[in-house]
This record gives sequence, C-alpha cells and structure tokens, in this order.
Amino acid sequence: MKHFLILIFIVSGVFVPLSLQLSPARAGHAQFITYELNTVYAAWDDWRSKYITNWRAGESPRVRVLGGVSEFTTVSEGQAYGILLASLFDDQETLDGLWLFTADHQTDNGLMHWHIHQHGEIFGTGAATDGDLDMAIGLVTACEKVRYGTWVASKHGLDYCALATDLITALYDHTVDHPGEGPAAGLDDNFGYELIPGDQWNMREEFPNGIVNLSYFSPGYFRVFAEFTDDERWYNVIERNYALANVAQALPGNCSDLIPNWTTYDGRPQFVDWQPEQYEQWSYDAFRFAWRVAVDKYWFNDAEASQTMNEIGGFFASVGMQNVRAEYRLDGTAIKDYHNPIFVSAAAVSIWAADDPIATDCGDASGTLQSDAQEGYDMLADYEFVDYYSDSWRLLTLVLMADMFPNPLEEPVFRDVNRDGLVTPSDANLIISNIGQQPEGDLVNADVDNNGIINGDDFNRVLFAIGIAELTPR
Repeated sequence: MKHFLILIFIVSGVFVPLSLQLSPARAGHAQFITYELNTVYAAWDDWRSKYITNWRAGESPRVRVLGGVSEFTTVSEGQAYGILLASLFDDQETLDGLWLFTADHQTDNGLMHWHIHQHGEIFGTGAATDGDLDMAIGLVTACEKVRYGTWVASKHGLDYCALATDLITALYDHTVDHPGEGPAAGLDDNFGYELIPGDQWNMREEFPNGIVNLSYFSPGYFRVFAEFTDDERWYNVIERNYALANVAQALPGNCSDLIPNWTTYDGRPQFVDWQPEQYEQWSYDAFRFAWRVAVDKYWFNDAEASQTMNEIGGFFASVGMQNVRAEYRLDGTAIKDYHNPIFVSAAAVSIWAADDPIATDCGDASGTLQSDAQEGYDMLADYEFVDYYSDSWRLLTLVLMADMFPNPLEEPVFRDVNRDGLVTPSDANLIISNIGQQPEGDLVNADVDNNGIINGDDFNRVLFAIGIAELTPR
C-alpha cells in the first residue's frame, strides 16, 4: 500500500511530455488543430512568474497581478485573469492568494474595485464587470474541482462554491440593468437585461441612451451561472445582449460583422470621451467579444454563437492571418499597419470556432477564405512575450484553442479502463503505466477526461471514483 501512495504523489501533478503533439478529442467547433501542450504550460509559467507577485500585496499568502494601467499597480481584470488561469492550471495556492487580495478590495456591492495601487490603497473605485465575471467562472471551476475530488479543500478556508454564488449574485444585482427600475448604475426606462460596465456608473446623467461594452458579454459563462445558481434570469441577459450585438453587426456600412468598443441600448456606437475615436471601432475593447462568444460556441454549441463565429471568423479568414492588423473600422479596413497578439488572438479564435466561415468581401477581406484555424494557432503560439495585455490574451486564447478550458459543470467521466465491469485500483494502475500516451485502441478508456492525453488528471478521477480521492495531494 505504501508503494501505491508513492505513485499517487508522483502522478497527481504530472504534466505532459514536452514534445507531444495532440489533436483535440472533443470540441464544440469544426476546425480541428494540432498543438503542443508544453507551449501552453510554458506560457502559463512565464505569465505567472512575470505578472503575479507578493510585492505590496499584504499579508501572505496574498498575491496580485501587476499591469493594466502601469506595471506597478493592479486592475481587477488582471486579478481575474490570474484566478481563472490558476483554476485551469490546477494552481490552487495561487488562486487562493489572488482571491484573498481581491476580497480585501471589494466595493460595498461585493465586487472588486477596478484599480489598486498597493494593498489597501484604492486608485480607481467601482467595479469593472468583465473582471468579476472572469473571477466568478474561475471560482466555479475551483468549486467543481473540489466537489469532484481533483482538488482538496482550500487550506486557507475558502469555500469556493459559496464565494462563486455570492459573486454571481452580486453581478446580477449590480451589473445587469433590470427591466424598468434598475440598479443604481442603470436606467429606469430600459428594455431590461443589458450588461452594465460596472456597479458605480452614473448612467442616468452621463449615458441616458445606455452604454454597453459587448466585450464583457460572456454568454457561455451566463449559461453556467444560470445552472450553478438556479437563476434563469441569466438566459434573458444572453438573449438581450446577443440582440444588441446583432444590431451592431447590422449597422449601415458594417460589412465586416465586427462590433464597436461601446454601444448604446439600441446597438449604435456610444461615444466615450476616453476613446474619442476608438469607441466606434473594433479596437482594444471590442476584440475580446470574439473570445467570449467562442467560449459559448465551444461549451454549448449555441446557434447564435455559431452564426456570430461564422461571420467574424469568415471575415478574418478572408483577410488572411498574415494580413491581420491592429484595430479595424466596421467597414473592414485596418486602422494600423502592424499586427500584434491581441488582434491575432481574436482572429485565430474566431476562425477556430467557426463551423462554416462565411467568405467576406469587405474592406481588407478578399472575398475568399485565405486562412484556417491551424495557421491562426501557429502564429499565436510563435509569439514571444510583449506586454501584460497582449500576453494575457495570447495565453487565454491558447488555453481555449488547446481544449484546456472545459465547461466547469461538465461532470467528470469515470471509466472502467480495463473493462472488467468495475472501477478499481487496477484501472488506476493501467493509467500509471501509460502516463504521457495518446489514447488509441485499448487505451481510449484511460483518457478519462477526454482531453487527448493520458495524465495525472485521469488518474485522479479514477481514484475519486473508487473513493480514495483524499489520498491525492495537490
């Protein structure tokens, strides 16, 4: 028995061999690609070491993400990227430290102030909705990992499930504009269910026509929130904001099907004085819309997501990955003459998530499909580190395209690896002996989580199935 426990300790943290190339075993997208998981793991290790720090983060184990406004301050968006990524890369200690710092800087509504100088010093008050959304899905992921035994309970006493529920509730109460009389940041005569950019906006005086940042719209998340909290109102938020996106895509002169940075409640571009030109462009806000809708496509294969990805993916496939540039007008013409990981990531993930990309003759788009998802992934994988924002979106896109961002509510599959009718330690032993292999033939059942590789996660799931998950340290 001692020998068996040693094997558990060794295998539970296993990563795949560096040279292994994979094809995804399952996905809600049509364009299958090959990738090297070591590229994604290396990107996470680099991102974590470069941007996560305990410097001026408060009492240990608190840590924070630097970047966003300056390299010496923290924004809620960055904390959220860290929490989400830590949940996916099974870095529970980092997730706990990030959340403890986050919890120390919350608004009265239970959302994080958007800009922090150092621990306890708030530079920018009020929440930015996208940050708390990404935190919430990271906490849901952590909750489900504890439920299914692939994580142990937090040694810092964090109840991920309760934290996720509270955060999702706060998001609905304060960053969704309700029909009729809304929350403090919203309007009182609106249709309802529009996504507000934060909890402390003064929309009644400053934006009487409403204001929405569609790059915060996360329909895949919202379906998870609805199921996780048993609150079906999130489906109304999905329907309403897809409708706004459709209006923005159909604006006169918009042949690209891209969306602007900011819109009104009737889908028209909304002027903002901090982006006097970019507000009506596919710019450094709007590009994130592609990734968030791609998540909906990947997790739920939703028809609205499919149509949106076919349109945007078709545009960029018609431009060609080598020709993708930074920022676009809605007429399909590039604004800048260079490309960078931010806009490459949006183009790559759009093509990847497109079942049937629509060839587009618009602006810089040629009218014929020039590139496929593999070209987009390869270009993104080849980038070196640039800056916090570029590096964050490169990593998030690599994670999604490499099938490492599953729907957190999908139940793990526990397989009878040796097909003897039982799930026993014999099945675990078979997984141990085949760690690092691609599942073929008789080994298909050993890939318990269907991610295309036999590794420690498959081992942990089998252990949980036979009732000894508590013996797998993380």
